[in-house]
Amino acid sequence: MKQGKMMHIPLTEPTSPPGARYVYINPKTNQVHLFMPVVGGVGIGTDNTCASVRGMQEFFGKSRDSHQMAVLDNLKQYKDALLFDLSLLEEGSEVYQAKSSRLKQIGQYIHILEEAAKDEKVFEGLTKAFPYYPEPLQKLMKGEDSNLYSMVLRPKVTDEYLRFVNPVFTVKRDGEQVLYQALTQAYQGVTPLDTKARLIAKVAGSLAGQNLNFEGMQQALTVEVKTQFNKDVDFTKDSKGEVVTKDCVDIIIAADDSTTAEHYIDALINLCAPNLLNDVDESPFHTRKGTEQLSIITQFFLGSVNIYCKMNNISDKNFGRVLDNDKNLSNTVAEIVLSMTDGGSIEDALIQWMNENQRTFSMTRKLETKDIKGIKDAFYRNYNAIKDSPHFDEFALLDATKPHPFIHHQGSICLNFIEFIKAGFPGLASDFVKVASNDFKEQQGNIKHTNPHVHASIDISVEELLAEIKTEEQLDAVLKKLPEYAQAEILASPEIKKLQAHKFLTLVAQGRQIEAEQLLKDMPNTAQELLLDQNTFTDYQGRTFNCSAYEYAYWAKDTHMRNMLEKYMDEDTKAETLRRVQSIEKNKLAYQQNGEEKKSPHFDLKPLIDAIQAYVDGYDNLSKNKSWGAIGEAWLKVGMAQRDVPVHVINEYCHPDRSFDPCPGFNEETLPRVTTYYNFSTHRDEQLFPLGVYDSEGLGVDFSLLRGRGGAIARHGVMGGRPGVRDLVAISHLDEVRTVDLKQSLETLKSKSPSLGL
Repeated sequence: MKQGKMMHIPLTEPTSPPGARYVYINPKTNQVHLFMPVVGGVGIGTDNTCASVRGMQEFFGKSRDSHQMAVLDNLKQYKDALLFDLSLLEEGSEVYQAKSSRLKQIGQYIHILEEAAKDEKVFEGLTKAFPYYPEPLQKLMKGEDSNLYSMVLRPKVTDEYLRFVNPVFTVKRDGEQVLYQALTQAYQGVTPLDTKARLIAKVAGSLAGQNLNFEGMQQALTVEVKTQFNKDVDFTKDSKGEVVTKDCVDIIIAADDSTTAEHYIDALINLCAPNLLNDVDESPFHTRKGTEQLSIITQFFLGSVNIYCKMNNISDKNFGRVLDNDKNLSNTVAEIVLSMTDGGSIEDALIQWMNENQRTFSMTRKLETKDIKGIKDAFYRNYNAIKDSPHFDEFALLDATKPHPFIHHQGSICLNFIEFIKAGFPGLASDFVKVASNDFKEQQGNIKHTNPHVHASIDISVEELLAEIKTEEQLDAVLKKLPEYAQAEILASPEIKKLQAHKFLTLVAQGRQIEAEQLLKDMPNTAQELLLDQNTFTDYQGRTFNCSAYEYAYWAKDTHMRNMLEKYMDEDTKAETLRRVQSIEKNKLAYQQNGEEKKSPHFDLKPLIDAIQAYVDGYDNLSKNKSWGAIGEAWLKVGMAQRDVPVHVINEYCHPDRSFDPCPGFNEETLPRVTTYYNFSTHRDEQLFPLGVYDSEGLGVDFSLLRGRGGAIARHGVMGGRPGVRDLVAISHLDEVRTVDLKQSLETLKSKSPSLGL
């Protein structure tokens, strides 16, 4: 063993996300499991419609989000971490053997995933504009052993593309929509309910016909608060413990002949329990804000009762269909909801009515006290989880009393990946698959969200550690776990400096300015070497260079990146950098792209400007002739040109604080390095980089970026109003400003005063 300074370091196998995003390890058997996200949420899916498939798209690498963590990539990183750890361990140790077993299992999963991926037809639904779940998953959702249930509701504005299959409860969404229409008509003009106002009305109502008996009001208020909120409040004393009398209240409210019981009750609440309602857990029915919300709450409650009955073998009937087939029943539901104006439980009233109609709903027995509590608790909890949802078309609920096949893991309702393989790829059902499936079922749902038991650490010399670090990923994993003194010693190594130099160049090329600057700060003793190092790297656009970070930023016309780099240069570095950029101006900078050797002194924005100009010029004539196909082709040429621009140009498109109208001066001190745009197809913000292009989608394939007056959007198809005019003006001006900026950079490099930012 090599001798040298010893350090105690944690090993790099991840124990939690993101490194172990999908991985769960049984602490008793060391069996590795993969959990596949089906829908985001804990007991209820908080994602719905197109968003519900998002987690599975990411799992299989089919998401358009460039920051996705596909399971295959995750497992390969996990495998690399295990290999690195094993290289540091003694073969005979218990930790070595456990990690070696996990490594073999991870290898098995990688093999299964790669084989499954060859059947593209199974996963094609995840790549559609309106994605849907793969058939093997749908099969498991429909299975008799499934513990995932769903309901379909009827909001005012519907999404026609639903994802969950075989729902327990459905409200008719087309044709004669009996339940929806009954609720909507009955709830027209319904006003929001105020908890305090209802409490006051209930107490005042209990005293109706009596004289204004102040002591009676105090007693009635105490009783009602206990009944409704299970709180003990003494309304004979104020919040400071002072006795409250009618005389003092009369003074406070300026009582006269028009003063009512409601005025006194309101004053008593304010004086004696000003925070009474701060933590009240109210029924959603009593917090409704209008017609639409009350309709959804009613449907959601009926669906909740239906699913409870399904889970507990009380009824297999679809209650939504029962109600849609009977106008009288649907009208009765609305009447019950509206009749409970005194603060009584609407849930209890509806369940009592359903018990009275036990045969109609095919219930094998009436719902009892424990059932009602379970239904109401789940209803409150689940509705609070989805009340701010952008869509109310469908929701999935997990029956956590059954341990499989669906479970909750790391914020999502998940499926054990092995069950997916068994359902869709029987040819891959090896002994390993059988062992993993049986191990999972034997755990009875006792699944943790992290794997702290795999954490391990060792004592090792710096020399031994350095000998095993071969990649930037390994270096990053080690550095995150080392104290500062140990980090400094590792970073001083020539081999490590080379790794960091490549990382630094890549960060600059990808426009990741904050991270690049942090690297300079973290390595003050080698900052000048990093700034001058010339090495091979590739940018997001597929261009491969062999130059320094500043040379690339100069070629790309990235003013903000150059300004940052200049802050850290000493006089010698500035002098050498000046010599190099002057050479670029004279001899151009060479790079490779798409197998071609190219040379230019700077990146040229003219192809993008010309593409926008051609689109703008041709738009009027083409639209008059209704040549929509030609307009679309012209617009997508803009997207193809946008694919080639350096990241800082995209940052301008995606600037969070200003648009292209009015045309910016492009002279701000800082540039937010934002690369997200709004995608109207998926109704969410998405990352542009790294660039991904599929057969039918991607920048320049089915959309181009448009900025104009609003935020950056992925514009598909044709829009009115000659889109692109503002972009043309802005990008043309940006090119002019950034060209002038190059002259300022030359002057800065010529200056003799050091500008170190270390």
